Amino acid sequence: EETTMMGSSMITLLSIVLFFLERRAQAGYVSQPLASKKKRYDYIVVGGGVAGCIVASRLSEDPSVSVLLLEAGGKTQSAVGGDDWVGRGVTRTDEPYIAYTAFEYMDDYYWDVDVSIGKGLGGGGAVNGMRWVRALEYDFERWNVTGWNYTTMLPYFIRTENNTGNSTQNSPWHGYDGPVEVSDPVYQSTESTYFVESAMAKGLPYIEDFNGDPKSRIGTGYHQYNIRSGIRDSPATAYLAPALSRSNLHVIIYAQATKILFQDKTAVGVDFIMNGDMSNTTSANANKEVILACGTINTPKLLLLSGVGNKTDLSSFPDIELVADLPGVGYHFMDHPMIYFSWDVKKQVDDSISSYNYWQQQYDQFKTGILATIDRSGLFVNSGQHPGLPSNIPDIQVEVQDGAGYIVYNVSPDSRNGTVKLRSSNPLDSPIIDDPVWPQNIEENDIKSLVWAISEIQAILEMSPMSSVVGARTTPPASYSDEEVYKYVHKHVQSGNHLVGTCRMGLGDDVHDVVDPELRVIGLAQLRIADASIIPQITNGNQQANIMATAERAVDFIKATNQHN
Repeated sequence: EETTMMGSSMITLLSIVLFFLERRAQAGYVSQPLASKKKRYDYIVVGGGVAGCIVASRLSEDPSVSVLLLEAGGKTQSAVGGDDWVGRGVTRTDEPYIAYTAFEYMDDYYWDVDVSIGKGLGGGGAVNGMRWVRALEYDFERWNVTGWNYTTMLPYFIRTENNTGNSTQNSPWHGYDGPVEVSDPVYQSTESTYFVESAMAKGLPYIEDFNGDPKSRIGTGYHQYNIRSGIRDSPATAYLAPALSRSNLHVIIYAQATKILFQDKTAVGVDFIMNGDMSNTTSANANKEVILACGTINTPKLLLLSGVGNKTDLSSFPDIELVADLPGVGYHFMDHPMIYFSWDVKKQVDDSISSYNYWQQQYDQFKTGILATIDRSGLFVNSGQHPGLPSNIPDIQVEVQDGAGYIVYNVSPDSRNGTVKLRSSNPLDSPIIDDPVWPQNIEENDIKSLVWAISEIQAILEMSPMSSVVGARTTPPASYSDEEVYKYVHKHVQSGNHLVGTCRMGLGDDVHDVVDPELRVIGLAQLRIADASIIPQITNGNQQANIMATAERAVDFIKATNQHN
């Protein structure tokens, strides 16, 4: 027994040593060796997430320019062609998430609330649910920004995708030679199919393509996903990986930008540190532009650390010199409220968990089966709980999970005024986040719509064939009164991690606008933002497809400004 324990301890120790050796080996990883320790580039892209991978890849297509991409995290498995079954829902990395957590007290109840973002090449695209959902025409109308509408964005949606779906071929809405493979689920569980049939029996129309008609998507059907042959096709694999051999693109991982460098009102570079070591700062200079793609949390954080933001807020940090008073930086934070409901399974119609070895074999040999996809069907409906929302625009999105579980999002929330602020002037300190959908902030109509969703799902489950599969509701318990259900939803609502809006785009006629319609930071030169933080109003559904299209458009703006191919 003692020998066994010693062997186990040695294995554990060896694992720890290997982990740190691997991290050390990855630190400073570049696509091409920096033999000359080059410190000047035409473009510096800060953040290797969804937008950053696209911007860096597209800009480096022009061999006459040099591009530096800085990523605070490491290499996600998908970024280097790793073979990770998508049924996990997460691509393995050594640290795939940053989770910002707060403990809130409400009605004699402590609740742990958080938001999570991807960390590593691919960012949120390396860890998200991969559902491919575009903004609707109505979403862009609410943005009310000149030049941004469904017509102008459609070419960028098309540019991103190589759509292989059976029902989406020869469609004017889709692309077929883009970098990202968008595919139908390769496996549909019986329960998932039953749910669609029952929703149709309840009266919901069948939607063949959730990204077809841009005017509405109310109905039930099957999602598409950015999955290629059973493997997550993140922006890191689709855009960045093919570009890594270019001599004009350098990618440095575990490199956290700590400050944007300015000469007067012009961005000329960034300071960054390696592996969180604040004692050793490196500066890189940009001849043409600095492009921020750190995401909805970290883009405003970096701006604030650099002296760009609300003058009153920044006055609390005397060691940060004010560069530009932009009151909107870190404000107008938006998210989708999310909650999970479940019912008892009285009849097992799928044999997924108990046949794990079989499904693993299917995946290993053919990249098919339940491990090659995730939840497959769902619906969009209008709850009627948001006055002023057109009846053809959904405010509820339901994603079907195996085992009679349902993830429900409010996709047209009234809760829209969260914030991201500095905790200190230390770049290593997490920001102070106040998510508008957390229990202490969420608007009443958003709670009501989620409560309404319970009754809608219940009505669907009472229809055949789902009525033969599920029993009583388990969360919240079926015995709860209406008042108890409302309180349950209020206390258990959480972030859908669809985070947008903290550096919103506008025409410059509102003091809280941060970027103009070409994504240039207002009042500053050579500084642009290309990520989800610029979205002025949260869109209807998952965010990834919209961020990708926005990044593609940002590249066109950059190229036009700097007049190169």
